[in-house]
Amino acid sequence: MSFNERYGAWAKRSGELFEEASTVIPGGAGSSARTVKFGWKPYPPFMASGTGSRIRDVDGHEFVDYLLGLGPMILGHRHPTVTAAVADAIQVSGTCFGLPYELEIEAARKVVDAVPGIDLIRFTNSGSEAVGSAVRIARAYTGRRLIIRFEGHYHGWQDTVYWSNHVNPAVAGPASRPRPVPSGPGVPAEHGVPVRPGGAQEYFGVNPDLTTLAKGLGGGFPVAAVGGSEVVMSIIADGRYSHSGTYNANVVACAAVSATMDLLAEPGLYQRQLALGQRLMDGLRDLAEDAGLPVIVEGLGTVFQLWFTEHPIRNWRDAERYAREDMFTTWWQEMLLRGVLFHPSQFENLFLSLVHDDADVDQTLTATAEAFAAVRRMPQLTGAHG
Repeated sequence: MSFNERYGAWAKRSGELFEEASTVIPGGAGSSARTVKFGWKPYPPFMASGTGSRIRDVDGHEFVDYLLGLGPMILGHRHPTVTAAVADAIQVSGTCFGLPYELEIEAARKVVDAVPGIDLIRFTNSGSEAVGSAVRIARAYTGRRLIIRFEGHYHGWQDTVYWSNHVNPAVAGPASRPRPVPSGPGVPAEHGVPVRPGGAQEYFGVNPDLTTLAKGLGGGFPVAAVGGSEVVMSIIADGRYSHSGTYNANVVACAAVSATMDLLAEPGLYQRQLALGQRLMDGLRDLAEDAGLPVIVEGLGTVFQLWFTEHPIRNWRDAERYAREDMFTTWWQEMLLRGVLFHPSQFENLFLSLVHDDADVDQTLTATAEAFAAVRRMPQLTGAHG
């Protein structure tokens, strides 16, 4: 029986809701990353609820969740502390004033104190918005027009950065002189050439002039931020650059940030979860070796990727050329049916939250042993595609 046949019976209610959603929502989902075109074939499972590291769909299946909303659920689903903080703030204060208030200071100070390189911060509502603001602030402060971005990476959907995400290498040109390729129609022409409380800059020891924050900043609530040194952010402070937004620093966002930052400050939290993630990564490697499968697992424990290949993967061009996407798809399908959820595209990350535990990892590795056996039965496992 094919996967589509198995899935159709297994996710019948999701299929019904997908048909209904497609009549009023383009692609049947609120973001393109959740649609059939991005790998959710024959249709995405529709979710009903989430608690901690687990999520449940409308067909009654429970999953160990490594999708985590594509990253923001750093504290899992419905963390009681963050949920209570947001609910209390709404009951006591409201939702949006269009004026400053004390909780905004509290949330901002906790981020400034935690993240190296940030002296001043402005809250926004999405990562894309924060990146777009950072690009404009940098251009306004330096007077320079050009920006440099990573080919193959996603930096948000705004015009200035929505380039050369996942593209055809033949269109993108040679790696030594890559051509910028718009990631979709409607993008105007441009000219081109984790994981601690302090973020990547604390982990890797860098001190940037500007920093963008999103995803886990609000523990699952919609909020992002752009921050930087006092000298750079002075362009906003003295009015030379206008940074505006109706919902910037709203009560829901600031309450979520304040509560999340308190939770992330727990001593040893990141070290514990990095070790747990490393156990998961090592377990995946060991199971692949036992099954005789060519697998490379790369990441930092709480954010990682798995590639079906023996060739080192250093960038998206290597992944496009050497990684067996058909094998990844089969692994994803078999894991989904066994109660483990992550994105169906090999180019996306698997996320481990700060509330996943050993039982989650044990269940994942048990499912993987069975799923790898199914991958091993695939024909023509030797060689690379493309």
